[in-house]
Amino acid sequence: MTPGHDRSLAEKALRARPDVLWLDLEDGVPEPHKLAARDVVVDAFKSLDFGATERLIRINPLSTPLGQDDLRHVVAADPDGIVLTKVFSPTEVQLADSVLTESGKQADHIRLWCMIETPGSLLRLEEVRERQPASRRVAVRWRRLAARAPAGASQDDKFAWP
Repeated sequence: MTPGHDRSLAEKALRARPDVLWLDLEDGVPEPHKLAARDVVVDAFKSLDFGATERLIRINPLSTPLGQDDLRHVVAADPDGIVLTKVFSPTEVQLADSVLTESGKQADHIRLWCMIETPGSLLRLEEVRERQPASRRVAVRWRRLAARAPAGASQDDKFAWP
């Protein structure tokens, strides 16, 4: 994963011939560069030689206007996948599918990676998973979830809270 606002970081990462390169528009991009990063990512995806490297873009949460605009913008990059961050409900997956459909992209071509990062989203994991076509992926960020466990929780019961 590399921040999407600096093309040279993508170029450097590609020199290592990774299996997957994921350009970030979310936490890795400083706030003043978030809008311009979209264009940098789209240009990089259209002009750099990725070879066999899988090309992913992580957008801001769809629960925010920034995330919705990210999604509409980066579809033009024709990535292999779009990483949806902090997915809480099936509605976000449906919104992403709608944007892909409106753009004319085949649902099987661009995979959606749904990041489950909060206890609330973990509780709704089955709902999110059920609303996804088979070509979608769900990733659970266990360390982030553990970090949000109640104060004083032991390592053994970090995932046992209500």
